[in-house]
Amino acid sequence: DEVIKSLKDFSGAFAGEIVASMTLPEKGCMSMRSAMTLTDEKKYIALLDFSAALMGPEGIIGKFYANLGMPMSLEVQKDVRKYGAIPVHRFKIKIDAAKMPLQAAQMQAFMRDSEFAVVKGVYVQSMEPAELDKMIDKVSAGLVAKAEPTLKSMQTFGPDQHSYTDYDFIGALAMMGADPNNPMAMLFKDLKPGEPMQMAASYSGGRLFGQFRLPLAPFVQMMKVFQQAGAGGVKPPPPPPDTPRGQF
Repeated sequence: DEVIKSLKDFSGAFAGEIVASMTLPEKGCMSMRSAMTLTDEKKYIALLDFSAALMGPEGIIGKFYANLGMPMSLEVQKDVRKYGAIPVHRFKIKIDAAKMPLQAAQMQAFMRDSEFAVVKGVYVQSMEPAELDKMIDKVSAGLVAKAEPTLKSMQTFGPDQHSYTDYDFIGALAMMGADPNNPMAMLFKDLKPGEPMQMAASYSGGRLFGQFRLPLAPFVQMMKVFQQAGAGGVKPPPPPPDTPRGQF
């Protein structure tokens, strides 16, 4: 109930536009950046503080991971630096790797620290400080043009839906194949990104109506990969060591 109430309280902070991207740089750790239009900067910062509290030692998410044997926390560090006159803040994630070192190392590749700022009513965030500085420059200079969406799902299902999703799961697996730290890399390294799965949804009267288009080619690619692996063309990765039950 507390979470739902808080989300309703903070809902007026958003202006309705958001964009995000995830990439896998050469160093093998996922990198994410995003931008979002805001109507109320103070409300949004308060929402971030609330989210950090949920992941704290007394928060429901923090307690969940602690019960799994892998305590973690999220801290919103204010004004860690300035870029020009713009204050830059940081999400600091801490993971206790003592009891589950393998699992913690895998999570740290995805849950990295990131920085964010609010410029002219636009929230910008990146895991790479230099990229964040470029985003701040663009917003400050008014170089962020509003572009019409080019999602295939919008073309497939028409303009009257409430949400649209294009998901290239083959591209996502191929990104995993480029990660030298991923034990499944050899299995996915030759996958070629292609047509995405397309989804659309509309909401009315408490009901959700969803539509899906599943292209055949990506599934054919996956079948070939699994056939190759089954024929001995790809060696499966060694299983991770078991976590002793006494550590939970």
